[in-house]
Amino acid sequence: MGTYKYIGKRIARIDARPKVDGSLKYPSDLYVEGMIWGRVLRARYPHALIKSIDTSEAERLPGVVAVLTHKDIQGSNRFGIERQDQPVLCEDRVRYVGDAVALVGAETKEIAEETLSLIKVDYEQLPLVDDPRRALEKDTIKLHEKGNIVHELHFTRGDIQKGFSQADVIVENTYSMQMMDHAFLETEAGLAYVDMDGVLTIHSCGQYAFRDVTQIARALDHPPEKIRMIEPYTGGAFGGKDEVTVQILLALLALKTGRPSKIWFGREEHFISCTHRHPVEMRVKTGATRGGKLIAHEVWALQDGGAYASLSGPVLCLVVEHCCGPYLIPNLKVDGWAVYTNNGMSGAFRGFGATQAHVAMESQMNILAEKLGMDPLSLRARNVIRRGDIFGIGQDMVMAFGVDKSLEKAMEHPLWKGRERLKREVNDGSVNNRWKRRGIGVACSFQGSGLGKGLPDYAATTLELNTDGSINLFQGTIEIGQGSYTGIAQVAAEILDVPLDRIHFVGGDTKKTLDSGTTTASRVMYAAGKATLLAAREMIRRLKEEAAKKLNVSPDMLVVEEEAIRVKGGKQSLTYHEVAGALKEPLKAEGVFNIPLADKEFSIGLPHLVFCSNTQIVLLDVDTLTGEVEVKKVVAIPDCGTVINPLNVEGQSEGGIVMGMGYALYEENLLEKGYFKNTSLSTYILPSSWEAPEVETCPVEVPEESGPFGARSVAEVVTTPTAPAILNALYDAIGVRFTELPVTPEKIIAALAEKKQD
Repeated sequence: MGTYKYIGKRIARIDARPKVDGSLKYPSDLYVEGMIWGRVLRARYPHALIKSIDTSEAERLPGVVAVLTHKDIQGSNRFGIERQDQPVLCEDRVRYVGDAVALVGAETKEIAEETLSLIKVDYEQLPLVDDPRRALEKDTIKLHEKGNIVHELHFTRGDIQKGFSQADVIVENTYSMQMMDHAFLETEAGLAYVDMDGVLTIHSCGQYAFRDVTQIARALDHPPEKIRMIEPYTGGAFGGKDEVTVQILLALLALKTGRPSKIWFGREEHFISCTHRHPVEMRVKTGATRGGKLIAHEVWALQDGGAYASLSGPVLCLVVEHCCGPYLIPNLKVDGWAVYTNNGMSGAFRGFGATQAHVAMESQMNILAEKLGMDPLSLRARNVIRRGDIFGIGQDMVMAFGVDKSLEKAMEHPLWKGRERLKREVNDGSVNNRWKRRGIGVACSFQGSGLGKGLPDYAATTLELNTDGSINLFQGTIEIGQGSYTGIAQVAAEILDVPLDRIHFVGGDTKKTLDSGTTTASRVMYAAGKATLLAAREMIRRLKEEAAKKLNVSPDMLVVEEEAIRVKGGKQSLTYHEVAGALKEPLKAEGVFNIPLADKEFSIGLPHLVFCSNTQIVLLDVDTLTGEVEVKKVVAIPDCGTVINPLNVEGQSEGGIVMGMGYALYEENLLEKGYFKNTSLSTYILPSSWEAPEVETCPVEVPEESGPFGARSVAEVVTTPTAPAILNALYDAIGVRFTELPVTPEKIIAALAEKKQD
């Protein structure tokens, strides 16, 4: 790796100051004169027919501007990323309690709220489907015309029966993973208006502005060229804003009333109506030889997709792709289903199916290691995927991958090497530690970067030279809190040799930026960063070309240095400012990067070529009297290629680990007969800063040639090993194996009582 001025440096985020001082405006912060407030009437029942809707009384309330139903929509009235099966406003049937039935616009939000109670809807309740197993049965009522299966996958590789017959040890368990909320700070919000040119302009929090335009145009039958989405900053997402939320409703209200319109979901409305992490049940059977070679793996997975398809199909694809973990297993059999139910909505969530798959696989690995009498890290190292291997559903690991380096680093870490001593410090039976038990667990994970084969996956960056020599950087991805704008700007700064404060970032605006795909799937730093690198190189070529004309030399004789073009070995030079001043038109450069895809066909899934990985070691204490778990320290060893900005990687790691803790120990959307029971942050329990452990992040940097300066990604893989590492540490502490998340204090107390009786 070369010596860089900006790459690999601990540079503060370019948007840190306005975020800290409050001057940066998120969509929820936007207000304009003359705007109205929009509110949505949600379904009363999780499954029912709509017999009639009477809005007459609501329309008569003073201050009401509009009361809209499906009859006011001219387009398809449908949206959905993979399958357009969700109505904007329901016509004749509701399938979950978050379904939108009517939309109100009023002068104040209080009037809008009151209006909802005056809309009369006559329902006829239908049988409830709240059990995904029941959804699979043939005699269950169909929630959609084609049945209750959203997607199913069946895959075999090798000979599964022969594999198990050759295994010396077989472990078989059922794992149950719960529905989980993204719990981002900014709930769904936006502001829409028709501008002076007749363009419907929407400021909204989302993850893919260009796709939102397509969804609005289709649902409302409005010309896409007359829609502008602006989504530069979003107050957290984690996949929860990948699907449209307020966008189409805002567009409908603004178009129908001609008034600027604002919608901002409250926390309860967010919990009820928006997508969550898929609940998944997995039956897993794994076989290994006495020497510790994995030889057979069988998985049965059932995924609750909720009322509409959203991204249940692609999430199931990643469950299948990642169900073996980062290990070579010659004999594999997987059967998976995603089904419709009346249980809310499931969709994209950090880890996108890999999270659930790793809970099961990494638990299996520790159970196997114990039965084999092996060190769990050694068992992993014996089976780990290396470059050149063909693994999983048939992918070739042809690109950089450093999971083996990550495991080696974990084995040498003092927390792992000194684990017996560290455990004795608490498990000594002293009065001070009478009820405490300490455990240390480990888990490993990997994650595909990008959307996978079968989907277009690209990014494009435009650079523009200003007359003062500074640079405008236009990028279509969204800053959702991950720090990507800073990392992308660092790439441009390194190539152009321009300080970061001379780069003006313009992001997430369909009028000003090019389509760069969705801000999901651990793809932004890798894809948008590379597109920026290509654009910067093109900018340099153009700068040299223009400077060469002025200096009467060949472009080959020029070099870039500190915002200037200089003649090699000479004193002649032109600053960027001087080059820009001599131009009749602004100098622009564009870079486009397509994420590499496999060049062979696969029978199922959305297979990836680019992967990142992570190993985590967790140290925790369990209070056996109260069931309380204190995660004291987590060592994270991500393999993400070249680190563009250590602060960003550490920030992602710390946030991802706390999210993984929430998944393992705290968080769960509770439903009863299709109704959400905990719809506030006082009843949906999240880990807070009090529970956050000490986090040590020590990346292994295995550069990927196709990435910007060798970078790959880190966003999702920071969270996927945390929950299984905690489960393994809990077992180490108290000798109880948990297979159902979250592991609450009540479950720990009950398990210890049962163990005592045994």
